[in-house]
Parts: sequence; structure tokens; C-alpha cells
Amino acid sequence: MTSEYSIRPLIFHYFKESLRQKWLIIFSIIFFFLAINIPTLVELSANYLPPDYLPVYLSYLVSLTFPYLPLLALPMGAISIVQERESGTLQYILSTRISRQGYLFAKLSGLTLATTSVLIIGYGIAAIVAYRVSIIHYFVMAEVVFIALLLNAIMLLLATLVSILTKRRETALGIAIALWFLFSVVSSLGQLGIILNTTHATPYMVGFTVLDPPESSRILSVIGTQTEYNILLTNPSQLGVTGSTLLSVFGDQAVYILLLTLLVWLVTLASLCFMVFRRQDSV
Repeated sequence: MTSEYSIRPLIFHYFKESLRQKWLIIFSIIFFFLAINIPTLVELSANYLPPDYLPVYLSYLVSLTFPYLPLLALPMGAISIVQERESGTLQYILSTRISRQGYLFAKLSGLTLATTSVLIIGYGIAAIVAYRVSIIHYFVMAEVVFIALLLNAIMLLLATLVSILTKRRETALGIAIALWFLFSVVSSLGQLGIILNTTHATPYMVGFTVLDPPESSRILSVIGTQTEYNILLTNPSQLGVTGSTLLSVFGDQAVYILLLTLLVWLVTLASLCFMVFRRQDSV
């Protein structure tokens, strides 16, 4: 059985290795500018927006970055296992006293710590530098960050499962980008959502939404934070077609249903990763 002492250095190794990746550095810069929402700051500085716009709409503005969050976890997770399998590193590590479960736990922990650091720093610096809101608003911001971290963990597990099942690094990356595109399309239902609602196909609309973690996370963050300012009562369009449908179907229970859906995604993907990897050949 793998000891805690032997796993801990491996976690730290994968954490440092992830931080050194160029993709992570590039995404950190891009994500900061997405979270800081420069166009809104320009409008605010030009007095085109009310002075209390940012404190009230901060959480909603940050939630607009949710469709891009998978671009952090999917490529990193997609190459995590298959890259070491191709290089022979995986076979070498598993030939030591590190068990398969211990190796996968260390790999996932290192990747999660690295991507979590990027998200917390990105949201935190954007809020401190750009918004300068009061302490009470940072508690609201914390809700958005928690949902973002949950989405990041789900996408990382999904990408790792792809990496376990594929044999080539290029194939894994291609599938990861295809998954992001699929989630982006589903989350941008637009006219399709209107058609589904007007044709009394609401159950299909709900099904599409809960099967799309980025969109479920976005809706959850908007509902969970904007209701504190009663913005949804005056401007429900912020939820979009999918969010408005869920709110009309489930009412106040929509938050709990969306959160439960994300947790089911998390537990299911984690279980699949460990079960599949345990039975798979390391070569």
C-alpha cells in the first residue's frame, strides 16, 4: 500500500510541473483580462454607467468567464496521463512502490492545486485591482469562486478520463477541444431554447442544461449571487433562456438542483477515472 510519505512529493512534483507549463501561464494572463472586464471599466471611467454598477453587477460580470474556464482544465488534463504513457514515465513510476490509485491521486491533486491557484489569483487580483468593492461584496465573490473551482474540478476529471482512454497525445487534445466546443454550443442555445420552450419541449431544455456543466455553473452563480441584490426581479434576462427556464420549472429549488447536478458530475467522473485507470495497461 502506498504511504502518505511517497505520495506527497509526487503531488508537489506535479504541482510544480503544471505551473511551469506555457499554456497555464498564457491562460493566467488571458483569464485575468477576462475577469477584469476591461470594456466595462472603460464605460465606467467615461461615466456611461452608474457609480454603483460594479459592486452590484460584479458577480454577474465574473460569471461571464465561465464558458472559458474549461479551456484551462481540458488541455492540461487531456495530456496528463497519455503524455507520460508515451514517454515511458508512467511505466517507470508504476514499477516503484507507488500504486495506481496513489499515482492518479497525486496527478489529479497536483493539477487541481495548480489550476485552482490560477483561478483564485485571477479572480482575486481582478476584484482587488479593478473593483475595490467592500468586504461584504467579497463574500458574494467567494460564492462565484467556489462554483468556478467546482467546474474546474469537473472539467479536469473529464479531461483526465479522456487522457486515460486515449493512446496518443494529439488525439486527447483534439477530443478536449471538441468537448469544449460541444459545451459552448449547448450553452449558447439561443433561438433553439426559445423554440423548445414555445413547442412545450421544456424537459429537453432542462436536460440540455444539466448535461452542460459550464452552463449549469454560470446559471448557478447568477442565481446564487444576483438574488442578493434582487437584480433577477428587475432584469431576469441575465439568466438567459436556459436559466429562465430552470427558474420557472424549479423555482427556489433551482439552486439546489444545479448544485446537486454538478456534484453528481464530480463524483461520477472521479469514480470512472479511478476504475478505468486501475484496470488499464500502463503501456
